[in-house]
Amino acid sequence: GGRGRKGFQDASVPPEKETGGSGTLGNKNYRSLTEAVSIKTIQLTIARYSNIEPEVLIGKSRHGVIIPWRQMLYALAYDLTGHGYPEIGRQLNRDHTTILHGIRRFHELCGKNPVVLQTYRKLRHELPRM
Repeated sequence: GGRGRKGFQDASVPPEKETGGSGTLGNKNYRSLTEAVSIKTIQLTIARYSNIEPEVLIGKSRHGVIIPWRQMLYALAYDLTGHGYPEIGRQLNRDHTTILHGIRRFHELCGKNPVVLQTYRKLRHELPRM
């Protein structure tokens, strides 16, 4: 991940001091607390939950119904697998910047839509237990 301007000028600032707030989606330390979940498991769970075929979920379609679910896949993959953007991108056939952008957009959507946030939190809670 890139460091902000402050981190760039003063590399002695520890990364957790740089990130600031925890954002809409809660505890960022979640990544280190969980057993790693595979991206495939996340993909299949979202597919079941959304009634979108797993292949379509990671396909090229830019249909409005699919995009939020795909972005949720990126966000859950980032939170639960311990992988960074490049590795998630490799596994999903996307550039790492696509993953980053998708996660940012998903965070925005969660801020506007409590149902999306609730669904995300539910899946984030349940996935490590599957």
